Amino acid sequence: MSSSRRHKHELVSLSEGGRYKCSGCKEKGRNARFTCTKCKNVMIHQQCAQLPDVYENSIHAEGQLKFRPETFFTHNCIACRKEIEGFVFESPSRNLRFHPLCITLPLNFNFGGHINHALQLFKAGEEKYSCNFCNQSNRGWRYACQQCPYTLDLSCAKLDLQGLLHSPLKDEDVIEHGDGNDGDSTKIAIEVIKIVADLAGGGSS
Repeated sequence: MSSSRRHKHELVSLSEGGRYKCSGCKEKGRNARFTCTKCKNVMIHQQCAQLPDVYENSIHAEGQLKFRPETFFTHNCIACRKEIEGFVFESPSRNLRFHPLCITLPLNFNFGGHINHALQLFKAGEEKYSCNFCNQSNRGWRYACQQCPYTLDLSCAKLDLQGLLHSPLKDEDVIEHGDGNDGDSTKIAIEVIKIVADLAGGGSS
C-alpha cells in the first residue's frame, strides 16, 4: 500500500514477526504489521496504516476524526488518557484527540484475563477507577463486565488485543525498531522486558 501521510515509501503487509513498537503511533504491537520496502525497521500497525484520513464515527458529537501524522504539543488521548506520541486522530475542533488503536477498539470483546464473561466498552468520564488486571488507578474509558464487578483499562485491553498479554516471550520477540532514518534503529528488548516487568509488578505499561 502507499500513503505519503503514513510513510514516504511503499508499505507491505506481514502477518507474523514477533513484538514491535509501531513507528507511527509509538504503541506496542505483535505479529501483523506493515513494513517499508526501503527503510530498515519501519513497522506500523495495520490499523495505523489502513485507517482513512477522515474517520466517520459515533464516538463524539462532531462525527468525524481527522488523521494527523503527529501533534506539535503534548496531548493525551481522550479515551485511554495516555500521552499521544505519534499518529493521532482529532476532532474538527481539535478538542478531542485519540490514538489510532483507541478508535478501533471493539464495543465488546473476550478478555483472556476474565474468561467468564465478555467485557463491554464504556465511554466514561472523569471518575477514577481501578483496573482489575494491572491494579492501577485510571480515568476515562474502560471495559467492564455487566455480570460481575470486573473493570479493565484501555492500556491493558490494547495489549491483549495486540496479542501481547497472554503470549509466551520468545527470542524472536526481540527485534529492531527505528523511525526510518538511516542508522537510526534501536533494540526494543527494553520494551519487551518492560511488558513482562509490568505484568509481574502490576504496572499498566
